[in-house]
Amino acid sequence: HLSVEIGEYVGRRLIEIEPENSGNYVILSNLYAAAGRWEDVNNLRGLMMQKAVTKEPGRSWIQHDQTLHYFHANDRTHPRREDVFAKLKDISI
Repeated sequence: HLSVEIGEYVGRRLIEIEPENSGNYVILSNLYAAAGRWEDVNNLRGLMMQKAVTKEPGRSWIQHDQTLHYFHANDRTHPRREDVFAKLKDISI
């Protein structure tokens, strides 16, 4: 309980200092979600929309045969996307 309060204080201060940094909102939102504070998650997302703060999409990369491949969340631009999605389907549980 105390760690959530400390995290909330720090998160709110970071938002005051850097209101344009979406990472500050995401960290605080994740803290609220982990604590089951869904109304606070929704309020924070509303604040992001009100301030026109947008979250950058998640990114991943993998090296295969000396080549580094980059992917974004919901990426549909990779030239071998069909192969990638087929492999992901094969390995998903």
